[in-house]
Amino acid sequence: MKFAALSLLIPAAVIVAFGLSTGFAAAPTAQAFSHPVKSVERFGENTIVRGSKVIAVVQALGQPHHKLSPEVWVYLNFNGGHEQPATDNCTTLLVTFTDGSVDDLQLVNQRAEKIFAARMNLGVNANVKVQVAAK
Repeated sequence: MKFAALSLLIPAAVIVAFGLSTGFAAAPTAQAFSHPVKSVERFGENTIVRGSKVIAVVQALGQPHHKLSPEVWVYLNFNGGHEQPATDNCTTLLVTFTDGSVDDLQLVNQRAEKIFAARMNLGVNANVKVQVAAK
């Protein structure tokens, strides 16, 4: 009798385990969005453009929230106004410096920032695809 009860218990446990595993499936990965930025405006005036010096960026924007590297600074809570779709959640400004001057400005979402960081950590060319998440 103990054998019969155990044999019924095992298939029930397998069914429960498979049933629960589908409930914990990974959430779909958010799409990465990145928008090139010509300038950073404040009160209708351009404060940061390509070629601006590091000191000008610090004076206009303050210290970055964090840095992906000494040359790539991260600022939070920016937007592209009516030119940017609100649904892409691009609220992070990446400022890239070359030789002490702004070389690139990008407005990105969280997923795109992670991809930029992963590429930098791996020393990967921007044209190479990098897997940032796995199961």
